[in-house]
Amino acid sequence: MNLKLAGFAAAILAIVIFSGASVSPAQTGTGAGTTETQFSTPAFYGKSLINLPTTKCLDKGEVLFRVSHRFIQPSNSGYHSFYGLDGPAYILLSFGYGIRDDWSVTLGRTNFRDEVELSSVFSLFQQGGTHNLPLSAVLVGAATLTTQVPPGELVFVHKNVRLSIQAGISRQVTNRLSVLVVPSFASNTEYDVTEKQNTFGLGVGGRMLVLNNISLVGEIVPVMSGYKTDINTWGLGVEIKKGGHVFHFFMNDEYGLTPNQYLPGGDLKLADGNVRFGFNIYRSFWL
Repeated sequence: MNLKLAGFAAAILAIVIFSGASVSPAQTGTGAGTTETQFSTPAFYGKSLINLPTTKCLDKGEVLFRVSHRFIQPSNSGYHSFYGLDGPAYILLSFGYGIRDDWSVTLGRTNFRDEVELSSVFSLFQQGGTHNLPLSAVLVGAATLTTQVPPGELVFVHKNVRLSIQAGISRQVTNRLSVLVVPSFASNTEYDVTEKQNTFGLGVGGRMLVLNNISLVGEIVPVMSGYKTDINTWGLGVEIKKGGHVFHFFMNDEYGLTPNQYLPGGDLKLADGNVRFGFNIYRSFWL
C-alpha cells in the first residue's frame, strides 16, 4: 500500500472521528442519562455525494427513484458537442425501497455494458441516537451482472458477476458541514480481462450547506490496492434540495455509475483543464 495514501487515509479518519468536538448544538434528554444531538438540517440530503454512498437511509415504506447521467465526451470536445453536454451518456435508472427504517434494497440498470445492479443498505447506527454516538455508519453491499456479452458467450458466468461492499462512516460537524469516509471493495473491476482483478479504495468527501437547501458536495476516491487507472476518481458539484427531489450537478473525471465501475479511477487530468459533466436526480415518495 502506498504510504502517502495510507497517511492521508489515517488523517481523514481522525478528522471524521474527532471533528466537531467543540460544537455545541442543541441537545434533548432521551432518558436513562443519555442525550441526543439535534441539528436543524440533516447530515445529507442525498443518498450519494456524487458516486459515494452517504449514511442517509430510507424510511420504512419509502420509495426512491434515481436517474443518473454521466456524459461520456469530455469538456475539451469543444463547442460542436457543447463541451460534452450533447451526449452520448451513460445512464443509471434505479428504484429503492425501505423495508425497515434501517434496511433498504435497490434494483438498478445502467447502459454501461448493460449492467444490472442489486444493492442493499443496512444502517449500523446514526449519530446521536439513544447512545449519543458521535458518528453514523452504514453497510452497502451490491452485486452486478454484465449482460452485454459478445455473440455466442454466456451471460451467467463468473467474469460477468461483480460484487462490492462499502462502509459509509460520517460525522455531522455543524448544521452546515458533514464529512464522510467510505472504505470500498469491488471485485472484477477490470472489465476487459478474464483474470480476476479487485480494487480497494478509500473514498472521502463532504457536504457544505451554503444557502437554504443549496450545498457544495465533493469527493475523492484514492485507490489503496488492486487494479487502478492512472487517476483517482474525484468529483465536485452542487446539490439542491427541493421538496421530495434532490438534484446533483457536478464535474468529475470518469463515467462509472456502480462501485466496480468508478472505484478504479478516471481517465481525465484536471491539470489539463479537462473534466466531464454529470447529474443525479433523486425523487422520494411513499407507498
